[in-house]
This record gives sequence, C-alpha cells and structure tokens, in this order.
Amino acid sequence: MKNVARYLTLYLILHFIPTTFLVAQSEDFQSWSGLILSKKINPKTTISNVSIVRFTDNSSRFNDVSFDWRVSRKIKGKFHAQVSFRNWPFTEQKPVYFAWYDIKHVQQKEQYKWVNLLRFHHGLDWNDKKLADFLRWRNFYFQKFPNSRFVPYVGYDLWFRFNGKSDFQILWLEAGSEYHFDKLKLKLNYRRIGYFGNIPGLRRHLIVTWLIYSF
Repeated sequence: MKNVARYLTLYLILHFIPTTFLVAQSEDFQSWSGLILSKKINPKTTISNVSIVRFTDNSSRFNDVSFDWRVSRKIKGKFHAQVSFRNWPFTEQKPVYFAWYDIKHVQQKEQYKWVNLLRFHHGLDWNDKKLADFLRWRNFYFQKFPNSRFVPYVGYDLWFRFNGKSDFQILWLEAGSEYHFDKLKLKLNYRRIGYFGNIPGLRRHLIVTWLIYSF
C-alpha cells in the first residue's frame, strides 16, 4: 500500500501541478468556499447542512450560493446510504433544485481510507427548467500518516448522462488535503472539471476550501 501512495503522489505532481500554471491562459478559474455543519443523531444516522459560495470569471465575479440538506445512515458493514437535496436560490436565472441518492462504501485502515460512492443525480424539473439526470461514480483515496492530523487525498467523479443522451459527459479530477482537529476539519482541494460529449474540450479549474464542523 505504501507503493500505491507513492504512485498516487507522483501522479499528482506530474498531472495536476503543471495544469495550474495554464489556468490563466485560456480557461476559466473558479473558487468555491463551503461550510458543512454535521450532527450525529444516533450511532447510525447523521444529518448535515451544506452551504457553498461560488466565484467565477477567474474568481472575480460572484456566481451563486447553494444549500444542501443531507441525511446519511450506516446500513450494513462498510456501506452507507445518503439522501440529499440541493437548492440554488440565488442565480442569474430561475432557482435550481436537484436531489442525490447515494450508496457509499468506506474502507478504513490504519494507513489509508478508500471511499467509493455511487450517486443518482436527479435534476428536479421545477420552475419550467429541464435539468439533466446523471449516474455518478466517485472514487477517493485518503493517505494517513502516523501521529499526524494532515490527510492528503486524490480522486475522481465520473458523470454518465441520461435523458436520451446515454454517454459520459463530465469528469472531475481532484487532489487536496484535510487537517483534522477534535470536532473541526479544514479542507483545501484543487478540482479540474473536464467536459466531453456535447461540449468537448471545455475545462474549468477550481480551488475549493471547506470548513467542516461536527457536533
């Protein structure tokens, strides 16, 4: 497993870091800031509220704010089920709504954590807006270090479009780190969003910061 961590680190250096120097030349750079408040109401069930503020046009212009409400429950062994609802009330056009239905598998070891998540991303066609539906596969690897609060990770999120399209349209590549306190977690990551299928060649680059508090 140590070799796996070395290879992932090398991949991060060779792939993600050179990309950041190209962002300002021709592709949009965005920054997102998120706050997650999470409450465990019993040993198996957790409820959360998530707020995200987004800036676009090379982080020079406010884009939108979204709010999530989530319920997660451990169902058996290493498997969890989660239901989420997202609302974009402040957009340039009409508000946007969608729901997520997740099945998550979490493998915890002393040296690492491996998270696989299968998500049905359901666009809610409210306000006369036709939103896309996707099947998403999120796969993330977290490397742990002895006596350290610092946890780096890499992963991806692959989007398969329904609604008569039936093809892969979006790929997120992500690398970042977490820093753990007792009930507080700080998270910083770089995300590269690639589009293909109906809009090939379009890319976005994001820096995302998170403040996560559990109580």
